[in-house]
Amino acid sequence: TPVFNGSGLTNLTNPAVYTSGNTTYDLTTASGTQTIAHGLGKIPKYIRIKWMRSITSSGSAVTTYRGDGVYNGTTVSALWEAVFDTSYSNGSSSTNIITYNASSGGTAVTQLAVPTFDSTNIILTWTRSTVVPTGTLNILWEAFA
Repeated sequence: TPVFNGSGLTNLTNPAVYTSGNTTYDLTTASGTQTIAHGLGKIPKYIRIKWMRSITSSGSAVTTYRGDGVYNGTTVSALWEAVFDTSYSNGSSSTNIITYNASSGGTAVTQLAVPTFDSTNIILTWTRSTVVPTGTLNILWEAFA
């Protein structure tokens, strides 16, 4: 049983453990895996990934791609959106923790990432579309044990 001693809890048998960090992913990279060391020393209960990419084109028009997803070792729950100067698209996924979904001349330009994890790493398995996207995703990751 946890005991409050005035400055904090003591006698915790299963203290919560949390780590986080930032990384990037080059969207031109061919399909494959990205390994992120989480440093927990044990298998997480779940991970959270937040990502974004903003680009300026045609002078001042800004397009922002972003998403947020969680994975508990069994189930992915993720949202994504692309916000253009005058329109947007969005969606959800129960497979991909990252869905980068752009277009080039009406053709889908995507990078999709399916997560797994173990006691030392978060592993993102990426699948790239035939039409190669460009740019870099900024990724915030969190791991909870």
